[in-house]
Amino acid sequence: MLFSSILFLWVFLPSVFVVNYLIGLLPIESKRKKTKIKNTFLLIASLVFYAWGGFYYLFLMLSVILINYFGGLLLKAAEERKRLVLTITIILNLALLFY
Repeated sequence: MLFSSILFLWVFLPSVFVVNYLIGLLPIESKRKKTKIKNTFLLIASLVFYAWGGFYYLFLMLSVILINYFGGLLLKAAEERKRLVLTITIILNLALLFY
């Protein structure tokens, strides 16, 4: 599915906007929990979009997500070696990009 395709412009994108808006209307008092639900939905919608273009791209996107997620966790936990963790994370991202 391309950004300029009719399916994306008239079905997928409006559906994501509407569902995201409706999640915001849910009667959940905790704003943090509502934000977490919205982010999870948008993550799933993004993965569906990438999988639509080709199942191969889904694995590529999941790899990038996992590298950056764990890189962020390690960066937060690292006291002295923040620069090393950041450098390794950037190198892994660039390696996937070059691949």
